[in-house]
Amino acid sequence: MTSPLARIESHPQEAKRLIGIDYEPFLALVALAEQRHLQKQAEIEKKKVRIIAPGGGRKPEMSPKETSQKTKKSRNSRSPKRRKQTIIIKKNRR
Repeated sequence: MTSPLARIESHPQEAKRLIGIDYEPFLALVALAEQRHLQKQAEIEKKKVRIIAPGGGRKPEMSPKETSQKTKKSRNSRSPKRRKQTIIIKKNRR
């Protein structure tokens, strides 16, 4: 199964259909998300009391780029149109 991020990068013209925004604004959003992620990580590192040396422990499974894309996709899946379809299905079951 191809990840949605890989699909968007290989077919940028389909970005609007897949995630609801065009490819260029998506890239800008990803850049801002990565920048904000780095800022938050730096703040966390300043406050952290270390038991294990820096760089130790488990590595994250998804990059910040993939995480921001997943977040955007999950927000789009909760559209009002989707809710209406669910209500119609529930009414038909009665």
